[in-house]
Amino acid sequence: MTETPAVKPEAVTAAQTLLWVLFAAGLGSFAPYLYLSVVPPAGTAFALDLLAGAAVCNLLAAALPVLAVHVGRRRWAARWAVLAVCTASVLVFGGYLLLAAADPFFRENGDMSMAGAWALAFVALPTAIVACLLTPAAVRWFRPGA
Repeated sequence: MTETPAVKPEAVTAAQTLLWVLFAAGLGSFAPYLYLSVVPPAGTAFALDLLAGAAVCNLLAAALPVLAVHVGRRRWAARWAVLAVCTASVLVFGGYLLLAAADPFFRENGDMSMAGAWALAFVALPTAIVACLLTPAAVRWFRPGA
């Protein structure tokens, strides 16, 4: 049986840093939508949908610093919460971006540079965080009872 390392692996430190970057990206991306949903432009009928979506995304973004701190403190549940949030981010935003890319109207009228930024922030970053937390050293470090 291998021993649990006493020193925090570099992969866990990298995951913590990426969580903070993801937090900043989430806040920068979703805070304006939260404002727009509270003060919708004239003629918009989807303010409630926008408010609900932005609120959920902002709540998840607000949880990231707490999760980053607890991951650094070797909390097993925080690791699993991060894995769940990152997986949900990849599935939701990846699916949205695939649908948007397949929609001719969005390709012609949408902002594809924003879609690229979202793909980087909410698909690539969470994938990198999951990869860091699933390295053998990180798995050993988070082993329960260690």
